[in-house]
Amino acid sequence: MTMEEILAGLGMPVPQEKKEALAQAVAQSYMTLEEHQQQLQAQQFSALVEARMAAAGVRSPKAVRALLDMEALAKEPTAGAVDAALAALKVSDGYLFAGFPVFAAGAGSVNPGTAPDPMAAIYAAAGV
Repeated sequence: MTMEEILAGLGMPVPQEKKEALAQAVAQSYMTLEEHQQQLQAQQFSALVEARMAAAGVRSPKAVRALLDMEALAKEPTAGAVDAALAALKVSDGYLFAGFPVFAAGAGSVNPGTAPDPMAAIYAAAGV
């Protein structure tokens, strides 16, 4: 039973302008509901991605987000899909994840505490 039928049964017909206002209010409430559902889904997806990045040991979440195809992940917002994308990124850009050596051996990085003093030979020759 609709509201119009109930009011008509009570002998209280609903004027046309009231019907239109009611229809607009109902339509607006459905649009608001859909917007809230979309916002909630976006927040849940964002939280899922953040949690999976933290579990994967991401050093720079902002950089990883920029490299991930977020639109493709949003179509399938599951932990498995996010983990697969992070695993692929870890293979190609491992430096963004914890456990990757910051300075690779032989890459020209020298520990200043163990480097020989270039002036030592001159001091020794001069007797200083």
